[in-house]
Amino acid sequence: MNWAELVSAIEDTTENTFTNQQLGWFVSQTEQLVYTTTDFPTLRLTASGDITGSNNNVISLPNPTLSVYTVYLDVDGTYTALLLKDKSFLREAYPAANTGTPIYYAQTTSKNNTQDNFQLEIAPAPTGTTQYFVEYAAYPPSIVGASKTDTLTSWLGDNFSNVLLNGALVEAARFMKAEPDIVANYQQMLALSMQLFKNTADVKLINDTYRQSSTAAPVAPPQAMTPPPQGAA
Repeated sequence: MNWAELVSAIEDTTENTFTNQQLGWFVSQTEQLVYTTTDFPTLRLTASGDITGSNNNVISLPNPTLSVYTVYLDVDGTYTALLLKDKSFLREAYPAANTGTPIYYAQTTSKNNTQDNFQLEIAPAPTGTTQYFVEYAAYPPSIVGASKTDTLTSWLGDNFSNVLLNGALVEAARFMKAEPDIVANYQQMLALSMQLFKNTADVKLINDTYRQSSTAAPVAPPQAMTPPPQGAA
């Protein structure tokens, strides 16, 4: 489902007409709901580069970055995973002049005139040029188009369009101040589609068939059969 098809489905179901800005708000709210409640591979990206020079203990990540999964460095040909610590710990344990083999990292931000930049501080600061790899989470591209006729697509729209539609209908009903029974019906449909999505994202996309999912119900071990008492019929 592309943006134009989603717009048509929303307006046909609600029997109402909205501006493209209003429709974008309905769908963006749904996208944020999905991205912040479910972890799935499309959210995961990898950044790599070199840290060197006078600022050799800072890694700047692309905007927007939601969170960090893993940080590791190539130190003399050996990949070393760093441990997450609070920024205050790094400052106290490793002063600015302290260098060596990196062990820890802290998450921080640096603000400019328009936005906050997500950064990582490394400690102790490595000597020379060091290559880094960071696996992080970021919002995938939105399906919201510049106009109602835009045919923009997204991973969520291609694979789970029911989540986008039902979520947008909830937001549209709230915007229109619809009757409580209509809102409740849309919310019920959204909850069902979200559950189906989470079953796929949390189990099938993250676990393989060799390993039992942590979300699956445990299987009880077989019980030993107790022989009947002697003389029983």
